Amino acid sequence: MIDTDMSTVEFYLENGFAILHNAIDSEAIENYIRMCDEKTWNKHDAYLEHPEILDILCSGKIQDFFYSAGMGVALHATRTLEQSSKMPWHHDSVLENEVAGDNYIGVWVALEDIDESSGPLELIAKSHKWDLDFGKLYKRDSEWSGDYNSYELLVEEIKKRNEPIFKFLAKKGDILIWHGRLVHRGAEPINERLTRKSLIGHYCNMYSNEGSKSYPSVEKLTQELEENVDIFSRWKNGGYYFK
Repeated sequence: MIDTDMSTVEFYLENGFAILHNAIDSEAIENYIRMCDEKTWNKHDAYLEHPEILDILCSGKIQDFFYSAGMGVALHATRTLEQSSKMPWHHDSVLENEVAGDNYIGVWVALEDIDESSGPLELIAKSHKWDLDFGKLYKRDSEWSGDYNSYELLVEEIKKRNEPIFKFLAKKGDILIWHGRLVHRGAEPINERLTRKSLIGHYCNMYSNEGSKSYPSVEKLTQELEENVDIFSRWKNGGYYFK
């Protein structure tokens, strides 16, 4: 059961995700849709070339939430999808270090109203708190291969815990923000003809790595983002991004 009688930040800390309704206005979304193409969709640093992406993913509303939740992170990768990714159950932060997961954040923006038959983004609430063996879960077949053998293990864990699956049936302009260790997937669509247009951003900082044992306050994190001008920039008094 998900307790909704709490603030958005409290909800995020407890459940590993938060929803900001109607957070991005239609004009910003339409500006982006007009300029984007398949090259942009598949280019992770497309935000460096297209300010329309930064208008959305580095908006003041997202940055305000990050700060309120004690997170000092910067945009480092983007992806645009016209339909469900169909990506199976996984984490975005795949390192053994728990601190790395705390400092790796996903943001999913609905570019249109999402139909349940289109294969919505699904997640398991509170799964960012599961005590899992990440070394086993994301053991690579070879160094830097990126080949993970996690799906079957996560399915077993989900069945064992018998936790409900949350479907994000968003309206245009809604945002989902999730923790780097939250278990989630792109569901298989029931109707393959339906679109499910979305813009995804991944955010991190200098503590989202294997070696980090702790990280400072949000004030210090923000100071580091401001001062490291060779690495980070700030977008129109909104969020930060990697150069």
